[in-house]
Amino acid sequence: MHKTTLTLLIAFFCLSNSQLFAQHDFAKIEKNINVLASGLYHDLNATKDTLVLKSDSKISYIYDIHNKMKHDINNRVYATNYKVGLRDLAKGKHMFVVVQDSLKIVFVVRIFGDTPTIVASNN
Repeated sequence: MHKTTLTLLIAFFCLSNSQLFAQHDFAKIEKNINVLASGLYHDLNATKDTLVLKSDSKISYIYDIHNKMKHDINNRVYATNYKVGLRDLAKGKHMFVVVQDSLKIVFVVRIFGDTPTIVASNN
């Protein structure tokens, strides 16, 4: 009985502290859910450090707006597939604008950075 109680106590302790050393994502995307924007695939890759854009029609231009209307990305594309590296961008909220034909598709990418944060626990 003593071994079972000790085993359950250790298992509970390990599981409750697993959140303590969790690393947050590098970035998070807030997609545009408008019907007109459905032709543009916009998402982050598996490591969440690259923005992946795909479309049937050509993407002609992409730029972002950050901190006091500063542009970190300002590129002419003229392609149907495009990837944007997010590692060189400043931390914070970036509003991306993708121009296709007469459409401007806007979505938000929040950059958190590489620094792992430790979540406080009340245990």
